[in-house]
Amino acid sequence: MTQHGFTRVPVTQSHLDWLTQMEFFGKQSGGDPRQMKDDFAALELLRYPSGLAIIEENELTECIYILLEGSADVFRGGSKLATITSGAVFGELGIIIRRGSSAAVTAGEGCQAFRLGKNLLLNLQRRYPGLVPSLLGFAKKHLVHA
Repeated sequence: MTQHGFTRVPVTQSHLDWLTQMEFFGKQSGGDPRQMKDDFAALELLRYPSGLAIIEENELTECIYILLEGSADVFRGGSKLATITSGAVFGELGIIIRRGSSAAVTAGEGCQAFRLGKNLLLNLQRRYPGLVPSLLGFAKKHLVHA
C-alpha cells in the first residue's frame, strides 16, 4: 500500500489488449491497436481496497479512471446512486468542464482501475483525434445524470 491507500499493479499485455477493445479507445479513436499498446504502457493500474474513496464529491480531478475489475459505488450527498463495474469510465468531467465531481466514487470488492492523467490524455489525443469525441460522449452521459 502507498500513503494514498491504493497499490500500483503492473500492467500486463492482457490489460493492454483489454483496453484496445474498449468502446472508449475503440475504432472511433482512429488508433492502431498495436501502436495503442505502446502508448498505453505509461498508464497506471491501481488496486483500491474496498471502501476507499477514488474520487470525492466536488473534487476537481485531472484524471480519468477506467474500471478494469471489481466494482465501485457512486454516491451523491451520501446517497448511493449506482454500482459501476468493469469498463466504466469516470472522472472525465473534471478535465472537460473543469468542475468538481458531481458524485463520489468509492471502491468496492476487487476494485482495480486505470488512471489516465491529464498530460497522458493530451498526448493520446494528439495521436488519436477520435478520442475527444469518445470522451465527450461519456461526459454527456454523465451530465445527463448529474
